[in-house]
Amino acid sequence: MKYYLYIILICLPLCLLACIDEQQTEGANISVGDQLPQFSVVMNNGDKVSTETLQGKTALIVFFNTGCPDCRQELPVVEQFSRLKLTEVICISRAE
Repeated sequence: MKYYLYIILICLPLCLLACIDEQQTEGANISVGDQLPQFSVVMNNGDKVSTETLQGKTALIVFFNTGCPDCRQELPVVEQFSRLKLTEVICISRAE
């Protein structure tokens, strides 16, 4: 139970800092408990991350843009969270 409390306390500020200036696109309405949409991405180190590789794991997936001031403010918080090693943290840049 304590583990989940840590995740909630750390993720809540991330939600409050998130960019919300963009128009939502179709399929962007995801709620807690929804199944992860199918995706696949190759990370900078060459590892492939996909819906299948995350099956059965708890992960925080962060989409960001280094040109966005809100995203730049959020990334240090994400980095601190990843150092706790409570869950897998995956950062994906949407546009650079």
